[in-house]
Amino acid sequence: MDRTFSTELRPTALRVRVVLCLLLLSLNSATAAAAEPSSAAFCLALEHVNRGGVDTSGLAELTGHARQGQSLVDAAPEPVVADLVILRDTFQAWADAVRGVTPMARTFAILRDPEFAGVQGRIADYIAKHCGVRLGDGKYNVGTLASRESRCSGWTSVGNPMTFNHFPNLPDISGGNYFAQRFWLTDSGPTPPGMFAVEPGGRVEFRGQYHRARYFAYHPNDEDLNNLKTLRDIDLDPDAEVQITAGATEAIAATMLSLLEIGDEVVTFEPWYDSYGASIAMAGGVKRVVTLRPPEYAYDGEAFERVITPKTRLVLLNTPHNPTGKVFTRTELEHIAEVCVRHDLIVVTDEVYEHLVFDGEHIPLATLPGMRERTLTISSVGKTFSFTGWKTGWVSGPESLVTAVRTAKQFLTFVSSAAWQHGAAVALDLDDDYYRDFTADMAVKRAVLCAGLTASGLTVHEPQGTYFVNTDIRSLSGEDGADFCLALPERVGVVGVPTQVFYDNVHEGRHLVRFTFCKRIEVLEEASMRLAGLRQTMEADR
Repeated sequence: MDRTFSTELRPTALRVRVVLCLLLLSLNSATAAAAEPSSAAFCLALEHVNRGGVDTSGLAELTGHARQGQSLVDAAPEPVVADLVILRDTFQAWADAVRGVTPMARTFAILRDPEFAGVQGRIADYIAKHCGVRLGDGKYNVGTLASRESRCSGWTSVGNPMTFNHFPNLPDISGGNYFAQRFWLTDSGPTPPGMFAVEPGGRVEFRGQYHRARYFAYHPNDEDLNNLKTLRDIDLDPDAEVQITAGATEAIAATMLSLLEIGDEVVTFEPWYDSYGASIAMAGGVKRVVTLRPPEYAYDGEAFERVITPKTRLVLLNTPHNPTGKVFTRTELEHIAEVCVRHDLIVVTDEVYEHLVFDGEHIPLATLPGMRERTLTISSVGKTFSFTGWKTGWVSGPESLVTAVRTAKQFLTFVSSAAWQHGAAVALDLDDDYYRDFTADMAVKRAVLCAGLTASGLTVHEPQGTYFVNTDIRSLSGEDGADFCLALPERVGVVGVPTQVFYDNVHEGRHLVRFTFCKRIEVLEEASMRLAGLRQTMEADR
């Protein structure tokens, strides 16, 4: 099956919406930067409109836009005034048609006029040159727009995220996109100046700025992504290769929903993070597991190869690994990569604990030979910055795969955690000292909890990464792990999780219990003191 995601260009209708979006986008931008004398009045008028200086109270939305347009016409110099008049008249004609004052045919006559085709582009070019506002700039922040009724987003219709709005004579491209106004279908007549001719039904590689703005309440520009390049040696195009999600959990769900067909198999490692099974099942996929066994939770390459079948679609890899704390080695990852290339498999890597490594080294699979073009990497701010409640994650990788994920994501949350994304961008720009201090602090906490668990009589499997530690309860009890955990709060006032709930092969984890050390030191010390009485309490229960 061809799984390439692209945009098909088709003749469409209702072109006015993109113009309205453009005006709203321009009004939400900073203005009046280094204006030339002939355009200074216009730039000041634009800033006045942007600040809400034109009274549109009591007016219908489109009529209000016409009044705003008139204020710009009044201040416009010769090079741009004709286009602004067309824009104003279009607003008013559409408003009159909606109210039934004039026939809708009059509005469509304006919209179909070839002279109308370059209006948006010419106005945008003028604003960029003379007012210092560049629509589609890589640093453009649409957070303000998203908080002001998100009118452009409200005009979307169900479909591919790159084909929302419909305009006559234009390809079917995301509304509010400046570059959309640069294409002209050749069967609509001679190509107007400033437009790019495209054959009907043709395809175009699309990297418009506002396309990504619709999916990032905060746009991660190149500067924001420098840390990924520095820390992980991965170059990412923020236009096309990054998608912000409602935490890593939504990224996983959207990935499975977009990449799996009914019956496709997903190979992952057990014990597995609980959302994996749910996401695979919701997508109609089938989970196949390779078991990691304590105490080292070693990777079994032969078992991995045996589980690959003609139905295998992708491999879902978590490293550092929850719940075991395993960090996959370079040798292990190189074997996984070689197998995936050989079988032409997609790999989804869950790397939310990438900065929590105590022993060994975290190696992003996408950095290995042959993996950049087939790997989707998922991470978030939740673990690294202790912002789990912010639900801000991301998925990055080749454009075709990220586009597929975006297609599913739009029907899950569309846009989430808009306010928190600004804070996340600041956090990602912290220097290396933060990461070193964070890991060192967690290493101390790991030592405190592991010592307390060992003193209690449990067999401890010290983790290489994450903030989880697994214990073998058989040194104290022959109980099932679930029964042990149900009794533990009453016995000593401490809570654990039975690791068996993360296994398909339940017997593999029946004797294991997981604890966590992402707590204050005083909490871990208190837990250790309580655990010291565990053996005595259990003996009394017998």
